[in-house]
Amino acid sequence: MTSANGGPAKPEPARKLEALLGVWVVAGTMTTGDGPARISGRWQFSPAAGGSGVRTVGQTSIEGLGTFEEEELIGFDPGDGAVHMFSLNKLAVRDHVGAWKDDRTLVVEYRGIQGGKHCRERITIAIDGDRMEATVVETLDGEVVVTTSLSLARER
Repeated sequence: MTSANGGPAKPEPARKLEALLGVWVVAGTMTTGDGPARISGRWQFSPAAGGSGVRTVGQTSIEGLGTFEEEELIGFDPGDGAVHMFSLNKLAVRDHVGAWKDDRTLVVEYRGIQGGKHCRERITIAIDGDRMEATVVETLDGEVVVTTSLSLARER
């Protein structure tokens, strides 16, 4: 199968990532054992690697932690059939791996070690046109330590 420009067509999981493109205003809450903290920010999702993936650069403010920049590279790997999201910010570096649950919901997960404990971070992203909802649940040795709920609105 080829695309309109004669090159290979994008696999469906890669094509679905295009729904992320644009500038998004972020608002939400991160809850830890210390209670909830407000989150705000502005994230730019742009094509990466000639359109084969998505690059995110965002400014994020978390009440009590300050403002920082974060970046993600998101792409589909036809070799393993998974969507990979490599995240880098001042809090962590993680490679999340997952798949589209349905036409609008992407679920990716990181598994690793943090402070000598087994860490798992599951991100669920639901895209509905110019709105996006994201939930992040992080556990250490099976105990939930951080839950983050985000609402994103595409800037016009």
